Amino acid sequence: MGIFLAIVTVVAYHKINQYADQMAAQGRVDAIIALWVPFFAFAGLIVWMYHVLAHRPGGQPIAALEFAASKSWRFIRGIIPRRAQA
Repeated sequence: MGIFLAIVTVVAYHKINQYADQMAAQGRVDAIIALWVPFFAFAGLIVWMYHVLAHRPGGQPIAALEFAASKSWRFIRGIIPRRAQA
């Protein structure tokens, strides 16, 4: 799950930068704000992940995502009707 999350994060950051660049080129928003706000948001995420690794024994920042995915999957399986047994 970690590699998948890393790929999604890099692609999302790239797409956000492309969108911000287009908005700045059209003059809809200042270029400094459009490009630096996503940078600081992703940098904050990275700092939080390093903090979790450094200050929680055995703590993995991705564990929260795995927990949420597991809980979501259990919810989805609960609302899908089961097949009748023959």
